[in-house]
Amino acid sequence: MTNRTMYDALDLTGIPTNAQMVAYYPHDSRTSGSISRFSASTVFVTIDNHGNHTDCEVLDVEPGAAWPPSSVVDPWLAAKQAEGKTGTIYANLANIATVRAATKRAFFWWAAQWTNVPHSVAGSVATQYEGAARYDISLVTDANWPEASAATSPPVSGVAHWPDINQGRRGTVVKVIQYLLGARGHAVTVDGDFGPKTKSAVEAFQRSAGLPVNGGVGSVTWPRLIVTVQRGSTGDAVMAVQVVLKVKVDGNFGPSTQAAVRSFQSARGLSVDGVVGPNTWNALVNSL
Repeated sequence: MTNRTMYDALDLTGIPTNAQMVAYYPHDSRTSGSISRFSASTVFVTIDNHGNHTDCEVLDVEPGAAWPPSSVVDPWLAAKQAEGKTGTIYANLANIATVRAATKRAFFWWAAQWTNVPHSVAGSVATQYEGAARYDISLVTDANWPEASAATSPPVSGVAHWPDINQGRRGTVVKVIQYLLGARGHAVTVDGDFGPKTKSAVEAFQRSAGLPVNGGVGSVTWPRLIVTVQRGSTGDAVMAVQVVLKVKVDGNFGPSTQAAVRSFQSARGLSVDGVVGPNTWNALVNSL
């Protein structure tokens, strides 16, 4: 099967329910509507517009999304390769040369060239040719694209979902990020407000860790930001755990904190060892 039509939008409610293919942004808070409204035969394609989510098949590389290419493209593709996948880059004709200069890794190209007429750009697997009021339209010319859809396939073993937290977010999960930034040497005021200073601190951490620099905390940044803590640990990372578990926030991983961690692990079906490692951190931040 070739020459399929694919729709993409933040608002899924305007896309025809019998669409052959639908591309959407599962980690963008602006996404509305559900993929359940579409036909059982619809093929779904997931898009990451921050550079934080390698569980998505496409990285949207353009100003206002994952940008600049020099800081986001190669780390994202490297993470995809580690999962045994190739990855797709969405980029228009003006930006694709910069994308290619940013990496030596192979990738599929979803091109953008708005002519309002279905056509295919040479070297691409799909070409977005029209932007309508409620959605964009692409012509998919590669019968083997996309790689197995994250929306319909089981998650890759060992690849956990992490929340996508960006500037403008408030609450306990932001306090966790702020405490962890402090633990990583990029201290900011812990106020639960993801403002410009927190974004700058995240960017500084990402640069120091060799990650895509986008100021957001998602599936690429979380695993590098967390710090394993256990009985006897002290400091900001311990306070991050304590603020989630609603125990005394004193930075001292003592008996009461250990008991709260063990109780949380038991309730979540995790290994009950009282140690806050990657799996427990993932469950903690996803509980917020």
